[in-house]
Amino acid sequence: MHQSIRNLMTTCATKPLRLRSLIIALAIAVMSAPAIADDALETKRAGEGATTLILVHGFGMTNEVWTEFMERNTTEFTMIAPTLRGFGGTPAPSAAPAIDGSTPLIDAAVADVAAIAKENAGDALIVVGQGSLGGFIAARVGIDHPDIVTGVVAVDAYLPAMPIGSSVIEGADRLEAVQQFGGVLEQVSNSQWISFREGIQNAEEMISDPARVAEIEAMMSDAPRDVLQTYLLEMMVTDLRDDMGRLKAPLLCIFAWPGSMTSEMAETKKLCMTMLGRSTKAQIVTAVGSRQLIMFDRAEGFDNSIKTFAEGGTVDVVMQ
Repeated sequence: MHQSIRNLMTTCATKPLRLRSLIIALAIAVMSAPAIADDALETKRAGEGATTLILVHGFGMTNEVWTEFMERNTTEFTMIAPTLRGFGGTPAPSAAPAIDGSTPLIDAAVADVAAIAKENAGDALIVVGQGSLGGFIAARVGIDHPDIVTGVVAVDAYLPAMPIGSSVIEGADRLEAVQQFGGVLEQVSNSQWISFREGIQNAEEMISDPARVAEIEAMMSDAPRDVLQTYLLEMMVTDLRDDMGRLKAPLLCIFAWPGSMTSEMAETKKLCMTMLGRSTKAQIVTAVGSRQLIMFDRAEGFDNSIKTFAEGGTVDVVMQ
């Protein structure tokens, strides 16, 4: 995903947009967007363990991505996996890009996951987020509800902020870059959008076993273009660096570290690790040789890491 975003951001830099006109146009779109749907979330439930896990999928996926993990751990955990609004054929608003730093779709997802947490609160409740979208949601629920959440896990997430272009810029510069990027996305044709989406949702980059690529592709959500674009822009505008210090619950961050990873991506992940180290007491784990879906590529190591973390132990820093 990171490389495809970088390529389009380069287009932004070489072909600057008239931001004032863009902002006015997007503001009209925002005002005409309907409210978030009130329909109940589609959820999977499994297990009877003492610790409850809320499993949040990532961008462009559904709760199907957690099915195998849930099947493997029915005696260890009580598990709840929602499909976020707009994914997997579920209803979502006709959303417009974030032009003022707001994140209405992510806010709604945080509220939904927080509601699940409140309904299932007990002695131990951990929110696990896959990818940057899932990671942002898990972290925000943990920050906002320290009385309920006893742990947060981020699985290959660009936490606490996604890189934009070649760096993790902030403030007004970050918002302006996202506005430009959103303008480029609005202008691309449907065929160009499909190519871009295939770049950021490439199953071959998610799992090592080529025999399972088609299976992973089947898990991907066929969400509408406007929903995917809005989630993506909201992820890009999200910056939790100033908020992570308020996270009271223990944090476990597991980064995929595939052998095919570019030096640029490695540096980006190292930057995220450094930022996390400055703002939290996170346990940081690298899954050596694993691609993005670590729960598939390193099933045993992943399960053991989650169990150790849930028990309050220290997780091995390298997952082989």
